[in-house]
Amino acid sequence: MKKQIAACALVLVMASGAALAHGGPGVGRGGSAGPMKNWFTVVDANSDGVVSQEEMGQRQVERFGRMDANGDQALSVDELHAGLQRERAAGLHKWMDSDGDGKVSLEEFTAAQNKRFSAMDANGDGEISKAEIQQRRLMRHKAKSQAAE
Repeated sequence: MKKQIAACALVLVMASGAALAHGGPGVGRGGSAGPMKNWFTVVDANSDGVVSQEEMGQRQVERFGRMDANGDQALSVDELHAGLQRERAAGLHKWMDSDGDGKVSLEEFTAAQNKRFSAMDANGDGEISKAEIQQRRLMRHKAKSQAAE
């Protein structure tokens, strides 16, 4: 049982990175320290400025519990998928809901997409080239590599 929980915790840790990596700016993209700071604040339960293995493990146990819809202490593919999708959607919603009213209006949705477009349009010419997309991917890869060090 402990091995199963440890394995699930590892999968969730890896999935956390994947979920962050696939969000919009403010959800892991865009090179902003904001998402990492928010994650760190949540996981650093005792606010001592570091995340211990115990704190990380507790966070993953909590996430696992939220995802385990049927309470059988195991995540099916559907439960894992649904849980990660909910987390991603919640992060995107929070990022897009600029006025904090709990709803994303057409204006907020459009503004978020415009912000994402601007971040991808490195030279500011109003167009996104394949080279700009490749450059952005390279920058994100470098940032991830540096964060892992």
